[in-house]
Amino acid sequence: MNAVTASLQDDLVSVSTALCLCLCAAGLFVNAQKQQALQLGQKILAWVANHPEATAGQVARAVGRSTPTAQVGLDRLTKEGFLSRRELHGGVRRYSLPA
Repeated sequence: MNAVTASLQDDLVSVSTALCLCLCAAGLFVNAQKQQALQLGQKILAWVANHPEATAGQVARAVGRSTPTAQVGLDRLTKEGFLSRRELHGGVRRYSLPA
């Protein structure tokens, strides 16, 4: 094996190692995001269980997130059947555990 071939093989090993590390980091990032979403969902459910007819703004303040972020969690939990939503006049939405 000459010096050029050896250098190319070392470069390929370096590139594949870097690629592997990037993919591992990306997987950890996705898992962390999923875990954060689950934790937010748990916080929302616990708070709404103790505060029926809560609004998105109330939930957001209680769980320490912005209203749009809390709304995403509320929508997901409603779609999955963990919460029920009732719309009042003016578009105000109230959330409770399903009956």
